[in-house]
Amino acid sequence: MLDADRRSPKGRGKVAFVDIKELTEEPLLRILTMNGVKAVVDLRPLPIFERPRFRHGQVIFYLHDRDIRYVEFALMVRRPMRMGTALAAMHASDLYRKIELALENGLSLCLNDKASRDLGWLDEMRRLVRLSKARLSELRSRALIGMPL
Repeated sequence: MLDADRRSPKGRGKVAFVDIKELTEEPLLRILTMNGVKAVVDLRPLPIFERPRFRHGQVIFYLHDRDIRYVEFALMVRRPMRMGTALAAMHASDLYRKIELALENGLSLCLNDKASRDLGWLDEMRRLVRLSKARLSELRSRALIGMPL
């Protein structure tokens, strides 16, 4: 009989938080490939991979082509101020569970920027990871293969 680690995907329940300012397209795609990333949660309020560092269409195609689940946090939490916090909004609409399901399938990246930090969305996502029933855990971004983050 196989133990639980062999049955579960590599990196299952691990979440790495990466500041998009530290990346360009090539290192991002390398991180996704070399680490077997299964989901990307984009915490940025404007989730666009802007030129000259990225080609938005190419990044999105890459994610789709490799069956990496891409979640735009901003679309899921449209009215966090009316509901209190982003986390309260997610609980009220069952979005918490949808994000949690994406994160528990394998190694996940949470892309963030200054705007997501200023809105408190990065803190909310870290809280989600700590309090998750799915036993999620934060992985230091420096642990990603071959990246000096």
